[in-house]
Amino acid sequence: TQSTWGLLNRKLGLDAWNKSIPLHARQIHRNRLPMYDLRNTSNDDFDIAVVDFCDFGESLVAGGTDGTIVIFSHLERGVIKETHYSSDDNEIMFMDISPDCSMFLVVNRDGDGKLLRRESLSSPSLINFATACAAVFSPTCAKIAATLETDDIQVLDTCTGGQLDLLTGMEGAAGNHLNVGVFDPTGTLVLNHGTLFDLRQPKRPVFRFDCMSEHFSGIFHPNGLQTVVDGNLWDLRTMSTVQSCAALLNSLPQYGRIGSHFYAPVINTEASRPLGIVNVVDSSTLSTVTTFQLDAHLETFALDVFSEASFATVNECADADKMLRVYQIGRHGEIQVAARQLTVPQSMEEDDDGDDILDDEEDEFDEDEEDDLFDINLDESDEEA
Repeated sequence: TQSTWGLLNRKLGLDAWNKSIPLHARQIHRNRLPMYDLRNTSNDDFDIAVVDFCDFGESLVAGGTDGTIVIFSHLERGVIKETHYSSDDNEIMFMDISPDCSMFLVVNRDGDGKLLRRESLSSPSLINFATACAAVFSPTCAKIAATLETDDIQVLDTCTGGQLDLLTGMEGAAGNHLNVGVFDPTGTLVLNHGTLFDLRQPKRPVFRFDCMSEHFSGIFHPNGLQTVVDGNLWDLRTMSTVQSCAALLNSLPQYGRIGSHFYAPVINTEASRPLGIVNVVDSSTLSTVTTFQLDAHLETFALDVFSEASFATVNECADADKMLRVYQIGRHGEIQVAARQLTVPQSMEEDDDGDDILDDEEDEFDEDEEDDLFDINLDESDEEA
């Protein structure tokens, strides 16, 4: 659980977190060519504004300039699965998907935010909130942090929609184009515009980080003990600067569930949109692993947080149309097989026919081999009982 893991981090320090990441998770395949492009859909008037991954990496969700939400199959390289039309015909500016992929947070250009269920995106929203420019879920999906246009953070209850807290005292946050209020891995701390809040004592900030840039982002480190603000790594236990990383300046870094790397699209602050550069930074050493040089400016960047195997961008084409392009970071099949090799005992590497269950030349198990492996687990558990 998160609480147990957080306690382990605090007892053993950062080395325990670094050693917990398998070696295969740090391997980045430097493939600069896109996997596939999406430009034309069944709706000629649909123009992509934002994009994100859903269904545990199996689908891509695209929000349009007319409020339409289209879901593509990532496994089938862009085949349209669902189309949900909106009644307000307002451009979607920000979208966040819950960690369990059951709910969507959508914010349009007018600042109106709404909470939608994955099964009924065309139905009326569960929760509505106003004057927002972004909104994100907490790790447990129990809370929502809505970044308001009034320099404040509104914390909402996901079940009731009621306001839990209103975090104030962040002057200039609305003018920061890179600012989005985020939760820490435990869901008790909130970082917004270089200001740290504890929801257990929300009346005043816990700490204000030193920031030199006018436009900057802030994100919690996946180990839960540090935070990255304006390209500087801060230790939350001592509230002191540990290290600086130029590759994270003027960027919106993201990381996945593995937490081995930051994926940071570089932002052109004057145009308030990403350049065609994505830096991949090792989260433990803050050294740049590789850089993706893309051939166009980015309107939107989204990381497949479930496997960290790919990322999607929305590029503006020469004829003013927008193209959804998906790039491969690592080979998802190799990561799956390597993860299973760490958990399957050596005595189970062969089935009854003598064939290898873990085949290096294949990316996934066959269904028959999975059934054999499942039967073996049941037999062993019965013998132990």
